[in-house]
Amino acid sequence: MDLCEHDRRDYEHEETPRHYVTVSPSVPLGARKRSVFGCSVGPVSQLFPEDDFAGRLFALLEDDGECIAIRFGEVSQGDVRWYVRSHARYDGIGGLVDVLRSANGHILGDMPELSGAARPPCSLDAGRRLAELWHQPAARWNQLPRSGARQLVVHGRRPAYAWTVLDSGRARALQASRKAVKASVGGYLLSCLNAGLTPLLSHDDGPALWVVPVNMRGVVRRRRPLANHLSFVPILLREEDGPRAATRQIRARLADGSHFLLHSAASAVASIDYFAPSVTAFADCLRGRSVGLFSSLGAWQVTGLDKGTAWILSPPVTRFLPLGAGVVTVNGALGLMLQAYPSLTMQDSEVNEWLQAWIDQIDRQIASMA
Repeated sequence: MDLCEHDRRDYEHEETPRHYVTVSPSVPLGARKRSVFGCSVGPVSQLFPEDDFAGRLFALLEDDGECIAIRFGEVSQGDVRWYVRSHARYDGIGGLVDVLRSANGHILGDMPELSGAARPPCSLDAGRRLAELWHQPAARWNQLPRSGARQLVVHGRRPAYAWTVLDSGRARALQASRKAVKASVGGYLLSCLNAGLTPLLSHDDGPALWVVPVNMRGVVRRRRPLANHLSFVPILLREEDGPRAATRQIRARLADGSHFLLHSAASAVASIDYFAPSVTAFADCLRGRSVGLFSSLGAWQVTGLDKGTAWILSPPVTRFLPLGAGVVTVNGALGLMLQAYPSLTMQDSEVNEWLQAWIDQIDRQIASMA
Protein backbone atom coordinates (compact mmCIF):
# COMPACT_ATOMS: atom_id res chain seq x y z
CA MET A 1 0.00 0.00 0.00
CA ASP A 2 1.58 3.33 -0.96
CA LEU A 3 1.81 6.42 1.21
CA CYS A 4 -1.13 8.14 -0.41
CA GLU A 5 -3.45 5.21 0.29
CA HIS A 6 -1.82 4.35 3.61
CA ASP A 7 -2.44 7.82 5.04
CA ARG A 8 -5.80 8.63 3.44
CA ARG A 9 -7.39 8.71 6.89
CA ASP A 10 -5.16 11.66 7.84
CA TYR A 11 -6.87 13.97 5.38
CA GLU A 12 -9.86 14.42 7.68
CA HIS A 13 -8.61 17.87 8.78
CA GLU A 14 -7.64 19.22 5.35
CA GLU A 15 -9.48 22.34 4.25
CA THR A 16 -10.64 20.57 1.06
CA PRO A 17 -10.53 16.86 0.19
CA ARG A 18 -7.38 15.51 -1.37
CA HIS A 19 -7.58 14.50 -5.03
CA TYR A 20 -6.99 10.77 -5.50
CA VAL A 21 -6.02 9.72 -8.98
CA THR A 22 -7.50 7.29 -11.46
CA VAL A 23 -5.15 6.86 -14.42
CA SER A 24 -5.76 5.25 -17.79
CA PRO A 25 -2.38 4.75 -19.55
CA SER A 26 -3.98 5.13 -22.97
CA VAL A 27 -5.26 8.65 -22.25
CA PRO A 28 -2.93 11.62 -22.89
CA LEU A 29 -1.64 13.06 -19.64
CA GLY A 30 -3.18 16.51 -19.97
CA ALA A 31 -6.62 15.05 -20.66
CA ARG A 32 -6.69 12.38 -17.94
CA LYS A 33 -9.70 12.35 -15.65
CA ARG A 34 -9.17 12.47 -11.92
CA SER A 35 -11.28 10.98 -9.19
CA VAL A 36 -12.08 12.61 -5.85
CA PHE A 37 -13.27 9.76 -3.65
CA GLY A 38 -14.68 8.02 -6.72
CA CYS A 39 -16.19 11.09 -8.43
CA SER A 40 -14.77 12.11 -11.80
CA VAL A 41 -13.74 15.75 -11.74
CA GLY A 42 -12.25 16.31 -15.20
CA PRO A 43 -8.79 16.77 -16.60
CA VAL A 44 -5.86 18.03 -14.59
CA SER A 45 -5.93 21.43 -16.27
CA GLN A 46 -9.38 22.13 -14.78
CA LEU A 47 -8.52 21.24 -11.18
CA PHE A 48 -6.27 24.01 -10.01
CA PRO A 49 -6.44 27.80 -9.88
CA GLU A 50 -4.64 29.16 -12.90
CA ASP A 51 -2.06 30.84 -10.67
CA ASP A 52 -0.83 27.65 -8.90
CA PHE A 53 1.59 26.45 -11.56
CA ALA A 54 3.62 24.27 -9.22
CA GLY A 55 0.47 22.53 -8.01
CA ARG A 56 -0.41 21.61 -11.56
CA LEU A 57 3.05 20.16 -12.19
CA PHE A 58 2.81 18.05 -9.04
CA ALA A 59 -0.64 16.87 -10.14
CA LEU A 60 0.80 15.77 -13.48
CA LEU A 61 3.44 13.75 -11.65
CA GLU A 62 0.72 12.20 -9.53
CA ASP A 63 -1.19 11.26 -12.67
CA ASP A 64 1.98 9.50 -13.78
CA GLY A 65 1.85 7.33 -10.66
CA GLU A 66 4.02 9.25 -8.20
CA CYS A 67 2.83 9.97 -4.66
CA ILE A 68 3.10 13.70 -4.00
CA ALA A 69 2.11 13.75 -0.32
CA ILE A 70 4.02 15.96 2.11
CA ARG A 71 4.16 14.07 5.39
CA PHE A 72 4.04 15.91 8.74
CA GLY A 73 4.31 14.40 12.20
CA GLU A 74 3.20 15.74 15.58
CA VAL A 75 5.55 14.15 18.14
CA SER A 76 4.47 13.82 21.75
CA GLN A 77 6.27 11.59 24.27
CA GLY A 78 7.73 9.48 21.48
CA ASP A 79 4.42 8.88 19.72
CA VAL A 80 3.63 10.42 16.34
CA ARG A 81 0.34 11.54 14.89
CA TRP A 82 0.76 11.73 11.12
CA TYR A 83 -0.75 14.28 8.77
CA VAL A 84 -0.35 14.41 5.00
CA ARG A 85 -1.04 17.21 2.56
CA SER A 86 -1.02 17.01 -1.21
CA HIS A 87 1.71 19.03 -2.92
CA ALA A 88 -0.86 19.76 -5.62
CA ARG A 89 -2.58 22.10 -3.16
CA TYR A 90 0.09 23.06 -0.63
CA ASP A 91 3.78 23.77 -0.46
CA GLY A 92 5.72 22.84 2.67
CA ILE A 93 4.99 26.10 4.50
CA GLY A 94 1.32 26.08 3.52
CA GLY A 95 0.95 22.46 4.58
CA LEU A 96 2.67 23.12 7.90
CA VAL A 97 0.39 26.06 8.66
CA ASP A 98 -2.65 23.92 7.83
CA VAL A 99 -1.64 20.99 10.03
CA LEU A 100 -0.65 23.29 12.91
CA ARG A 101 -4.14 24.77 12.74
CA SER A 102 -5.53 21.23 12.79
CA ALA A 103 -3.65 20.71 16.05
CA ASN A 104 -5.19 23.92 17.49
CA GLY A 105 -1.94 25.82 17.03
CA HIS A 106 -1.90 29.58 16.54
CA ILE A 107 1.10 30.88 14.61
CA LEU A 108 2.73 34.00 15.99
CA GLY A 109 3.65 36.50 13.31
CA ASP A 110 3.20 36.37 9.56
CA MET A 111 4.11 33.57 7.20
CA PRO A 112 7.77 33.85 6.17
CA GLU A 113 8.63 35.68 2.97
CA LEU A 114 11.60 35.65 0.61
CA SER A 115 14.20 38.11 1.86
CA GLY A 116 15.19 40.81 -0.58
CA ALA A 117 11.84 41.28 -2.28
CA ALA A 118 13.29 42.93 -5.41
CA ARG A 119 13.50 40.56 -8.37
CA PRO A 120 17.19 40.09 -9.34
CA PRO A 121 18.15 40.49 -13.00
CA CYS A 122 17.90 37.25 -15.00
CA SER A 123 20.04 37.09 -18.14
CA LEU A 124 20.61 34.52 -20.86
CA ASP A 125 24.06 33.94 -19.38
CA ALA A 126 22.47 33.14 -16.02
CA GLY A 127 20.13 30.72 -17.78
CA ARG A 128 23.03 29.00 -19.48
CA ARG A 129 24.93 28.70 -16.21
CA LEU A 130 21.87 27.18 -14.57
CA ALA A 131 21.45 24.68 -17.41
CA GLU A 132 25.11 23.71 -17.14
CA LEU A 133 24.73 23.25 -13.39
CA TRP A 134 21.79 20.90 -13.92
CA HIS A 135 23.55 18.84 -16.56
CA GLN A 136 27.11 18.53 -15.34
CA PRO A 137 28.13 15.05 -14.07
CA ALA A 138 27.00 14.39 -10.51
CA ALA A 139 27.36 11.77 -7.78
CA ARG A 140 24.95 8.83 -7.73
CA TRP A 141 23.51 6.45 -5.20
CA ASN A 142 25.59 3.25 -5.21
CA GLN A 143 22.53 0.99 -5.31
CA LEU A 144 20.94 2.69 -8.33
CA PRO A 145 21.82 1.78 -11.94
CA ARG A 146 23.98 4.27 -13.81
CA SER A 147 21.56 4.47 -16.70
CA GLY A 148 18.12 6.03 -16.23
CA ALA A 149 16.74 2.53 -15.97
CA ARG A 150 13.21 1.45 -15.20
CA GLN A 151 14.37 0.03 -11.86
CA LEU A 152 14.20 3.60 -10.58
CA VAL A 153 10.41 3.64 -10.92
CA VAL A 154 8.58 1.92 -8.06
CA HIS A 155 4.91 2.69 -7.51
CA GLY A 156 2.47 1.33 -4.97
CA ARG A 157 4.73 0.98 -1.91
CA ARG A 158 4.99 3.13 1.20
CA PRO A 159 8.29 5.02 1.29
CA ALA A 160 10.59 3.98 4.12
CA TYR A 161 11.29 6.76 6.62
CA ALA A 162 13.01 7.69 9.89
CA TRP A 163 12.87 10.74 12.12
CA THR A 164 14.29 12.29 15.27
CA VAL A 165 13.89 15.39 17.43
CA LEU A 166 17.17 16.85 18.66
CA ASP A 167 17.32 17.38 22.40
CA SER A 168 17.53 20.98 23.57
CA GLY A 169 21.22 20.77 24.48
CA ARG A 170 22.23 19.48 21.06
CA ALA A 171 19.98 22.03 19.34
CA ARG A 172 21.61 24.91 21.27
CA ALA A 173 25.09 23.58 20.48
CA LEU A 174 24.13 23.33 16.79
CA GLN A 175 22.99 26.95 16.74
CA ALA A 176 26.22 28.11 18.40
CA SER A 177 28.31 26.06 15.97
CA ARG A 178 26.57 27.28 12.82
CA LYS A 179 26.82 30.92 13.97
CA ALA A 180 30.54 30.43 14.59
CA VAL A 181 31.09 29.29 11.00
CA LYS A 182 28.65 31.92 9.63
CA ALA A 183 26.33 29.30 8.12
CA SER A 184 22.56 29.21 7.77
CA VAL A 185 20.65 26.44 9.52
CA GLY A 186 19.76 24.96 6.12
CA GLY A 187 23.32 25.11 4.81
CA TYR A 188 24.69 23.63 8.04
CA LEU A 189 22.29 20.70 8.12
CA LEU A 190 22.50 20.04 4.37
CA SER A 191 26.29 19.82 4.49
CA CYS A 192 26.10 17.42 7.46
CA LEU A 193 23.59 15.23 5.63
CA ASN A 194 25.71 15.24 2.49
CA ALA A 195 28.79 14.22 4.48
CA GLY A 196 26.87 11.54 6.38
CA LEU A 197 25.65 9.95 3.13
CA THR A 198 29.09 9.96 1.46
CA PRO A 199 29.68 6.19 1.91
CA LEU A 200 26.42 5.52 0.05
CA LEU A 201 27.29 7.69 -2.96
CA SER A 202 29.62 7.25 -5.91
CA HIS A 203 31.47 10.54 -6.41
CA ASP A 204 33.40 9.35 -9.47
CA ASP A 205 31.24 11.50 -11.75
CA GLY A 206 31.28 14.65 -9.65
CA PRO A 207 29.66 16.31 -6.62
CA ALA A 208 26.26 15.42 -5.24
CA LEU A 209 23.30 17.31 -6.73
CA TRP A 210 20.73 18.42 -4.17
CA VAL A 211 17.50 20.26 -4.94
CA VAL A 212 16.52 22.92 -2.38
CA PRO A 213 13.03 24.53 -2.38
CA VAL A 214 12.79 28.32 -2.13
CA ASN A 215 9.83 30.10 -0.52
CA MET A 216 8.70 32.77 -3.01
CA ARG A 217 6.14 34.46 -0.75
CA GLY A 218 6.56 38.22 -0.86
CA VAL A 219 7.35 38.26 -4.59
CA VAL A 220 4.81 35.70 -5.82
CA ARG A 221 1.10 36.09 -5.06
CA ARG A 222 -1.50 33.31 -5.07
CA ARG A 223 -5.23 33.44 -4.46
CA ARG A 224 -4.87 30.73 -1.80
CA PRO A 225 -2.32 31.76 0.87
CA LEU A 226 -1.46 28.10 1.57
CA ALA A 227 -0.99 27.15 -2.09
CA ASN A 228 2.39 26.55 -3.71
CA HIS A 229 4.57 29.68 -3.57
CA LEU A 230 7.81 27.94 -4.34
CA SER A 231 10.70 27.51 -6.66
CA PHE A 232 13.90 25.46 -6.41
CA VAL A 233 17.66 25.86 -6.72
CA PRO A 234 20.21 23.13 -7.54
CA ILE A 235 23.10 22.77 -5.09
CA LEU A 236 26.24 20.74 -5.91
CA LEU A 237 28.22 19.53 -2.90
CA ARG A 238 31.51 17.67 -2.81
CA GLU A 239 32.42 15.25 -0.04
CA GLU A 240 34.55 17.84 1.75
CA ASP A 241 32.14 20.80 1.49
CA GLY A 242 31.22 22.00 4.96
CA PRO A 243 28.45 24.26 6.35
CA ARG A 244 30.05 27.47 5.11
CA ALA A 245 30.51 26.16 1.55
CA ALA A 246 26.92 24.87 1.42
CA THR A 247 25.59 28.19 2.69
CA ARG A 248 27.66 30.11 0.13
CA GLN A 249 26.27 27.97 -2.69
CA ILE A 250 22.67 28.47 -1.62
CA ARG A 251 23.18 32.22 -1.35
CA ALA A 252 24.96 32.33 -4.72
CA ARG A 253 22.04 30.62 -6.47
CA LEU A 254 19.63 33.10 -4.86
CA ALA A 255 21.86 36.03 -5.79
CA ASP A 256 22.02 35.06 -9.46
CA GLY A 257 18.25 34.64 -9.69
CA SER A 258 18.22 30.88 -10.34
CA HIS A 259 14.98 30.53 -8.40
CA PHE A 260 13.29 33.19 -10.54
CA LEU A 261 14.46 31.50 -13.74
CA LEU A 262 13.15 28.11 -12.62
CA HIS A 263 9.89 29.61 -11.41
CA SER A 264 9.32 31.33 -14.75
CA ALA A 265 10.14 28.19 -16.72
CA ALA A 266 7.86 26.00 -14.60
CA SER A 267 5.04 28.54 -14.86
CA ALA A 268 5.30 28.56 -18.64
CA VAL A 269 5.28 24.76 -18.90
CA ALA A 270 2.39 24.32 -16.47
CA SER A 271 0.21 26.93 -18.14
CA ILE A 272 0.18 25.18 -21.54
CA ASP A 273 -1.64 21.85 -21.83
CA TYR A 274 0.54 20.88 -24.79
CA PHE A 275 3.54 20.53 -22.48
CA ALA A 276 1.85 18.16 -20.01
CA PRO A 277 3.52 14.96 -21.34
CA SER A 278 6.95 16.66 -21.21
CA VAL A 279 6.71 16.87 -17.40
CA THR A 280 7.03 13.11 -17.04
CA ALA A 281 9.62 12.98 -19.83
CA PHE A 282 11.66 15.50 -17.82
CA ALA A 283 11.24 13.34 -14.71
CA ASP A 284 12.50 10.32 -16.63
CA CYS A 285 15.47 12.29 -17.95
CA LEU A 286 16.54 13.37 -14.45
CA ARG A 287 16.10 10.06 -12.63
CA GLY A 288 19.31 8.77 -11.13
CA ARG A 289 21.05 12.18 -11.25
CA SER A 290 19.99 13.89 -8.04
CA VAL A 291 20.63 12.63 -4.52
CA GLY A 292 17.34 14.13 -3.39
CA LEU A 293 15.47 17.13 -2.07
CA PHE A 294 16.35 19.04 1.11
CA SER A 295 13.59 21.19 2.61
CA SER A 296 14.15 23.50 5.58
CA LEU A 297 11.01 25.27 6.79
CA GLY A 298 12.72 27.49 9.35
CA ALA A 299 11.74 28.27 12.95
CA TRP A 300 8.16 28.81 14.13
CA GLN A 301 6.61 30.09 17.34
CA VAL A 302 3.18 28.54 17.89
CA THR A 303 0.79 28.89 20.81
CA GLY A 304 -2.01 26.45 21.71
CA LEU A 305 0.03 23.26 21.25
CA ASP A 306 0.48 20.71 23.99
CA LYS A 307 3.60 21.32 26.05
CA GLY A 308 6.57 19.28 24.84
CA THR A 309 5.14 18.74 21.37
CA ALA A 310 7.61 18.68 18.48
CA TRP A 311 7.07 18.51 14.72
CA ILE A 312 8.74 16.69 11.85
CA LEU A 313 8.17 16.64 8.11
CA SER A 314 9.36 15.15 4.86
CA PRO A 315 8.80 16.32 1.29
CA PRO A 316 7.53 13.73 -1.21
CA VAL A 317 9.98 11.44 -2.97
CA THR A 318 9.92 10.62 -6.68
CA ARG A 319 12.00 8.63 -9.15
CA PHE A 320 14.13 11.71 -9.88
CA LEU A 321 14.32 12.95 -6.26
CA PRO A 322 14.72 9.63 -4.43
CA LEU A 323 15.52 11.01 -0.96
CA GLY A 324 13.43 13.56 0.90
CA ALA A 325 14.98 15.39 3.87
CA GLY A 326 12.92 17.73 6.01
CA VAL A 327 13.95 20.14 8.78
CA VAL A 328 11.68 22.31 10.92
CA THR A 329 11.89 24.00 14.33
CA VAL A 330 8.66 24.56 16.28
CA ASN A 331 8.87 26.30 19.66
CA GLY A 332 12.59 25.55 19.82
CA ALA A 333 12.31 21.80 19.08
CA LEU A 334 14.29 20.86 15.95
CA GLY A 335 12.89 17.90 14.02
CA LEU A 336 14.72 15.98 11.31
CA MET A 337 13.19 13.43 8.95
CA LEU A 338 14.31 11.32 5.99
CA GLN A 339 12.09 9.49 3.51
CA ALA A 340 13.34 7.19 0.74
CA TYR A 341 11.88 6.26 -2.62
CA PRO A 342 11.41 2.47 -2.79
CA SER A 343 14.14 2.12 -5.44
CA LEU A 344 16.64 3.10 -2.72
CA THR A 345 15.28 0.92 0.06
CA MET A 346 12.02 -0.39 1.45
CA GLN A 347 13.35 -0.82 5.00
CA ASP A 348 12.72 1.79 7.69
CA SER A 349 15.72 0.38 9.57
CA GLU A 350 18.05 1.26 6.70
CA VAL A 351 16.77 4.84 6.50
CA ASN A 352 17.26 5.03 10.27
CA GLU A 353 20.94 4.19 9.73
CA TRP A 354 21.20 7.10 7.29
CA LEU A 355 19.50 9.36 9.83
CA GLN A 356 21.98 8.27 12.49
CA ALA A 357 24.86 9.02 10.11
CA TRP A 358 23.38 12.52 9.68
CA ILE A 359 23.17 13.02 13.46
CA ASP A 360 26.72 11.71 13.94
CA GLN A 361 28.00 14.21 11.39
CA ILE A 362 26.14 17.02 13.18
CA ASP A 363 27.84 15.96 16.43
CA ARG A 364 31.25 15.86 14.74
CA GLN A 365 30.72 19.34 13.32
CA ILE A 366 29.68 20.66 16.74
CA ALA A 367 32.71 19.01 18.36
CA SER A 368 35.06 20.55 15.79
CA MET A 369 34.03 24.01 16.97
CA ALA A 370 34.35 23.27 20.69
